[in-house]
Amino acid sequence: MVVAQGDPQPGEAGAGDPYFPTQGNGGYDVQHYTLDIDVDMETHFATAIITIDATTTQDLSVFNLDAQDLDVLNVSVDGQAAEFEQESDELIITPADPIASGASFTVKVNYDIIPDDTAWRSYDGGIYVDTEPNDARRWFPNNDHPSDKATYTFIVTVDDPYVVAANGILESVVSNEDGTSTYTWQANQAMASYLATVNIAMYEREDLESPAGVPIRNYYPAGQQETLSPLFAPTGEMIDFFSEVLGPYPFDVYGVVLPDVSWWDGGETQTLTVLTTHTLGAYNRPDLQLVAHELAHQWFGNSVSLARWQDIWLKEGIATYAEVLWEEHNAGEEAAQALLSERQQLLQNTGNIIIGDPGPADLYSAPVYYRGAATLAALRLKIGDEDFFELLRTYVDTYAYGHATTEDFIALAEDISGEDLTEFFDEWLYQTELPDFALTLIASATCTTREDGAATDLEVTITAGNGPFVIQTDNDERILHPTAGIETVLIAGDVFENVTVTETRFDLESINLGTFDCSDS
Repeated sequence: MVVAQGDPQPGEAGAGDPYFPTQGNGGYDVQHYTLDIDVDMETHFATAIITIDATTTQDLSVFNLDAQDLDVLNVSVDGQAAEFEQESDELIITPADPIASGASFTVKVNYDIIPDDTAWRSYDGGIYVDTEPNDARRWFPNNDHPSDKATYTFIVTVDDPYVVAANGILESVVSNEDGTSTYTWQANQAMASYLATVNIAMYEREDLESPAGVPIRNYYPAGQQETLSPLFAPTGEMIDFFSEVLGPYPFDVYGVVLPDVSWWDGGETQTLTVLTTHTLGAYNRPDLQLVAHELAHQWFGNSVSLARWQDIWLKEGIATYAEVLWEEHNAGEEAAQALLSERQQLLQNTGNIIIGDPGPADLYSAPVYYRGAATLAALRLKIGDEDFFELLRTYVDTYAYGHATTEDFIALAEDISGEDLTEFFDEWLYQTELPDFALTLIASATCTTREDGAATDLEVTITAGNGPFVIQTDNDERILHPTAGIETVLIAGDVFENVTVTETRFDLESINLGTFDCSDS
């Protein structure tokens, strides 16, 4: 330890996040966590030792770790016993000597993990961890804010034949003489604390590769691999597709783990998405939406993390729009437009939520996801495909393994497009009224004969966003505002020619539905 010689001060008890003032801590920057955990699979209690390698950012007399409902037994700093106290969700540590700014130091904490329903989640058959946004503190002491990311080593000992799945690469499995096995996992790229996960159950492991060679390992509940594996069959193609449009896949490996429980839960834990079997079963077409969404988070949210939680649309909105990008690639433009229209309908009557600053109570509200996705769809139309996809790739490349803000994203968008986008982003991110914008524009027309046989009708159907739209025929014109997503207009007449639907908001090219001669219908 390099001992501070000046006037050392305590590190701040929070990282300065407006939504969670006590989340994270000041005075140091974590480089690596090593968690050594011994699990009793009868009770699901665990004894643990965490070793934290960090660097000071100031002359440091006292520092905090985030730790809640953990039974801390002892603490040392660079091998010397340290004084500590627990207050609420803070572990306050006083090293034997103050530490100089810029010095590397190591903290070791012995503690017990108590099963609960927020972090170290116990169920009949296993344990899993999913802690977004700020419950990592409930299973290991840490600097619990995405602005301080680190690499990880997980060393987990469990009774045979239980299997352990965690972030990163499985380095080794050692069989012990006492009927247990020790699993060592290594996460080599920097990771936010809420993305760390350990999963223990009677799992069956499936090993695959994407066509381009990205390793995939999936963990299914025993006896369910044959049923569940087909749902994740597109994962490899998805990885390679997103690698083209978003930039190279940012980690060593990917996969999913499926705790077999009867409740909703799941999240984009880094390199190993957690999805409960109940959550998976509740979705239609999970291979086309849910799996794509969580995979896209590996770029948006995991590699590029949030500098502050108010910018959550940057990961949830973009991941939701990534569902549409996959649909466009996999099923075609019309299918993607239909999915956008479905999302548009979910935006109606969503309340007064400003997605650029939704407040801690509404972090995971529908507008953050669906209006966030609509923001990306509108931006793509406004600046064009070439600039739009360059923006996504540049954003990921610029802030890889770090964190960013909404202001960072907007600055890049303006730099790449050469446009002033202040009004655009203010309208979409910081207002509650939904802008006039077509998430989709699909039109069709058919001729029908009226019952009296005296004339024919033209039926025009618009599937769209908020319009307004103009239907023009040779003898009629209608202005539509199809806020419900679909609107059908029946026009009475004899002969219809040059039927055109015009989207008036962004001056898109008119869609000419063709020449209709209904006189012989």
